[in-house]
Amino acid sequence: MNFSTPPCSSNNDIWNYSTQLSGINPSHGNQFWGIQDLDGRCGGGGFETIIFPDVNISTFSNVIFSFDYNARNFDNNEDLKYELFYDNVSQGEVIVVNGIRGRRDNTNGWKTESVTVPGSITNVNVILSAKCNRGSERAGFDNVKLAETSFDSCEGAEQLTVFANGLSSGNETLADTSGATPSNMSMTSCDSYTSNENLDLFYSFTVPVGETSINVLTSGSNGNTINVAVWDNCNGNEIICQNNNSSIHRLTGLTPVIVPRHLNRIGEVVSLAERSGFKPDLWTDNPLDSTCLIVDVRGVLASLYGLADIAFIGGTLGTLGGHNILEPLAHSVPVITGPSHYHFADVVKRASKDNICRVFSSVEQGVSSVVELLDLSCTLPEAGSSHGSSDLFLSKMKALLGKMEISL
Repeated sequence: MNFSTPPCSSNNDIWNYSTQLSGINPSHGNQFWGIQDLDGRCGGGGFETIIFPDVNISTFSNVIFSFDYNARNFDNNEDLKYELFYDNVSQGEVIVVNGIRGRRDNTNGWKTESVTVPGSITNVNVILSAKCNRGSERAGFDNVKLAETSFDSCEGAEQLTVFANGLSSGNETLADTSGATPSNMSMTSCDSYTSNENLDLFYSFTVPVGETSINVLTSGSNGNTINVAVWDNCNGNEIICQNNNSSIHRLTGLTPVIVPRHLNRIGEVVSLAERSGFKPDLWTDNPLDSTCLIVDVRGVLASLYGLADIAFIGGTLGTLGGHNILEPLAHSVPVITGPSHYHFADVVKRASKDNICRVFSSVEQGVSSVVELLDLSCTLPEAGSSHGSSDLFLSKMKALLGKMEISL
């Protein structure tokens, strides 16, 4: 490293390695770069700089440049800034602390600045600069580093292959959270940390159809204290969050929700679901997760449509003429319906033309419609292969639809 002024401590002036500076302690390790009252004894009244040498990163990927900074009582044009160079080309100066006359800029503790380096870059270097010209103003730099951090953002998540229960032992991935940087995801509901920085690593996966849990095994010095959270997509809705030592995390996959028209037939519907291979739960039991949910109250159907992936409209398997398909369509939920839909024939015709409704005349066609509308065809085993959880779920649905066709 090159210093505009060599490390120096003189009276109240400090431009030097420090272990403690008027309430500022290192953010990492035992020392940091301390800055105080640079008015001529150590450094001048302008910017003092630390120039770091070039670092070749050509053999690394997903490189993050980061450093910690701390400032107290900065005003009157006192600043902290940095300038990154990619292959000797300046990326411009970035001011992280900006002191203005009459308005002090404080970081209120250590802050972290991080920048993702483009993958095409070969060499990186940086200049850290500080202007601090009064005795009560002080600052520090610490933990300056280039780190290879994989899966450090939701958008760059590592794709994992998740196997159905009993088909494989799963796969193993090696990750190190020590180089993680703050993410743009919101804090989780079970986050045990008080700062507003989520130092996360991200993975994406597709839950096999019919599965409702994922086994996560963590190891290492902090393996049993790592929080595990699942979202439905980047910056989407949190599904689960756990920070205990359990390695089994429950989440909801593809779950049939049955809303009977006649509440006095709940027992019969439960029996139908059980005979079809499901283990049904009742809405009023408030299950934390379910592989088959039967709604035994009124007044919640509209809100459930808003959570659905697909809706089957009742009253269409016999000769009743069907119920209204406009409600699920209003929530952008595709619909499947049986052959008896004459009460809403025009709406069904238009929705079918727009490819958001499927009409089936047999149980087999009904199951095929589910596959088409949910776009599950890519997860189904090829003919002749062993049955996976996708086959199991669809076979249960086929049995359930068959029993409903006979009983209802």
